[in-house]
Amino acid sequence: MIDETTISKLTGLPNFRAFKEEKGSSFVAMLDVNGLRMFNEDFSYFAGDNLIQRVGEMLVYVELAAYHFAGGRFLCKGDSREELSAKLVQAQQLLKQRRIDFCFGIGANLDEAEAGLYRQKRER
Repeated sequence: MIDETTISKLTGLPNFRAFKEEKGSSFVAMLDVNGLRMFNEDFSYFAGDNLIQRVGEMLVYVELAAYHFAGGRFLCKGDSREELSAKLVQAQQLLKQRRIDFCFGIGANLDEAEAGLYRQKRER
C-alpha cells in the first residue's frame, strides 16, 4: 500500500516528507528548474507542471534517488559529492536537448546544498 502523504501528486516521486523520514545519506543535492515562473506565465501552469514532470523523470532515468521538494525544486540523496554531481550533469545535458535547464547545489546537509544552488544561480 502506498502512503499518499509521502508521494508528490505532481511527479509521483517521493516528497519532502519522505526525504526526511527515509535514512540519511552522506550528501544531498538541491536543484531548481530555471525560468519556471516565466514558462508558467508564457505557456500556462499546465505546461509548467509538464516540465516539472519531465525533470523528475530524467532524475529517475539517470538513477538518482530523487524527491520532489516543491514547485520546480527537487532533492537528491547520494553517497558522494562526485556521484551526485556526475548524475546531475548528465541529467542537465539530456534535458538541455529539450531546452530545459536547472541549477543545483550539493552539500552535506540541506543548508549547504541550498547555498550551493544559490551560488550556481548567481554565477549564471
